[in-house]
Amino acid sequence: MCPCAQCRTVREGDPHKLHVAPQKKPLLTILPGNYAKPLAALAAELVGNYALRIDWSDEHGSGIYSFQYLREICPP
Repeated sequence: MCPCAQCRTVREGDPHKLHVAPQKKPLLTILPGNYAKPLAALAAELVGNYALRIDWSDEHGSGIYSFQYLREICPP
C-alpha cells in the first residue's frame, strides 16, 4: 500500500507510465525489486505534522504516509 509514485504506478497498472504493452498488466511484487524476506519497518520519521516517511527492509523508503492515509488503510 506504499503511496510513492513508483508503487502506485505498478499497483494501478498504467501501461503508458510503465512502458509495458497495453495488453500486459505487470505482476505486483514488493518494490523496488523481488524481495523474498519478510518485510519490516526499520525506521520512521515525521514529515511536518501530517505524515510519516518509513524506511523498509527492502531498501524502499520514498513513500510519505499521511496520517489520514494510514487511517484509511488500517483494518477495522
